Parts: sequence; structure tokens; C-alpha cells
Amino acid sequence: MSRALRGILRFLVDWLPVFIVLVVYDEIHNRLGAIIPPPHTFPQIHADQALFGATIPTVRMQRALYSEAHPRWWDFASLAVYTSHFVAPILIGLALWFRSRPRYLRFMTWFVGLTTIGYITYVIYPAVPPWLASQRGDLAPTHRLVREIWDHLGYHTMAGFFSGTNVYANDVAAIPSLHAAYPLMYAAFFWEESRPAVRAMLALYTVVMAVVLVYSAEHYVLDIALGWLYVVVTGLVMRRLWPGAARGARRPVEDVSGSPRSAATAC
Repeated sequence: MSRALRGILRFLVDWLPVFIVLVVYDEIHNRLGAIIPPPHTFPQIHADQALFGATIPTVRMQRALYSEAHPRWWDFASLAVYTSHFVAPILIGLALWFRSRPRYLRFMTWFVGLTTIGYITYVIYPAVPPWLASQRGDLAPTHRLVREIWDHLGYHTMAGFFSGTNVYANDVAAIPSLHAAYPLMYAAFFWEESRPAVRAMLALYTVVMAVVLVYSAEHYVLDIALGWLYVVVTGLVMRRLWPGAARGARRPVEDVSGSPRSAATAC
């Protein structure tokens, strides 16, 4: 078997769990309607109200900062940050796979495990996000910023994915917020081997994503806190699965071609 063919087969095997988690779930979640409990609306609202008062942060922020007719630079920046959620894990995974397969396997084991537990929670405890609660009259008016900005930019097909009527989107998958969880997972995964400037970027991305999710009416603060909690719990499990993975970051590792090289150059 040629080296190229071995590489292709290894790629397919290594990425199969990612494909299963990201694609198969989207194919089946709308077919589970008969067994999924009714979505929860008020526990999240009440939790945010207990923390921040009667007017929750999403409503306050949009009243102060957002105009559907005249979006500002931060609205477009918010869309960019929100959208990065869909490409960041794939780009990170590809970079790791080509540079250090063992690190890729650790990263994707954590990613797939975290995502799977999140999806299971969506089935057990479907939760209504702020924008949908507003549409149903259960929360003060809010805007689904992501949809409105895509429309403003003229990308109406993209906006349709966030219309609340797309068959491939699960609109009651709010707890935990995987949008908030992934940046914290990235930060935790790369933290020990990163320089101070990179650590600052990782921390900033985590915080900015959380703020964007609240501002855009995609998540309550509770959803974000639970997403971070899922990262902490799964991270502790990962440390048990790979004890010394961080300490071994400078030991020789094998890249996808089978040749050893330093993990310090594989970051």
C-alpha cells in the first residue's frame, strides 16, 4: 500500500467520529420529536433574572447597543465571532492532524466527547433561547442579530438558516452553550504550551464569544456558565485519559507521515 493511500485511509479513520457527531446528529434530531420532552423556557429566564435583575442582560444590551435599521461595526464583528464557531474546530483539527497526530487525537477526543454530551443534553433537556422566547411572547422583545445581519448584508440564504424554520437547525439546543464551551476548551487545550500573547488571545476569544452570545440573543448567561462547566468536567476526564499529555508536549511525537519530531514545533 502506497504512503499516500495510507495517509488517506488514516485521515478517513481519524475524522470519522467527527463526521458522525457533526452530521448524523443533524440528520436525526428532527426525527426524535415524539420522544423529546417539551422545550423549557422559564428556568433560564428566572436564573438570569436572579443574577441580574428583572431585565436580563440580553434585553439590556440590545436596547442600549442594537438597531436593526442601522447596525454598527460591533454588530458585524459579533456576526464574525459567532460564525467562527463553525469553522474553528475544523481548522484547528486539520492543523493538528497534519503536524502532530497524537495531539490531534487528544484534541478531537475531547471535542467529540464534549459535543456528544452536549447533544445528549439537548435531547433530554431542550431549552428555548432568548430570541425564540421573545417570538413566543415569554420574554421582552429581542432580535436574532445573526439572522438580521446576514439579511442586511444581502446573504438571504445564510439568514434562512437562522430563521427559526430551517429543518436542519435545532432551535431548542441552548443548554449547554457549545458556542461558549468550545473557546474555553481551545484555551484549556493550548494553555500550558502557549506564550503569554497567545494565552491572552485565547482568553479574549472565550470572553468575547460569551458576550456575543448574550448580546445576539442566542444564549442566556446560564447557558454559557453550563457550557463552561461541561468543559471543566470533560477536561478533568481528559486528564485521567491522558495523564502527562501536557508534560509530554516537548517529547518527540509522530506526525501523519510516521516520522518523529518535537511537539514543541508541532504547536
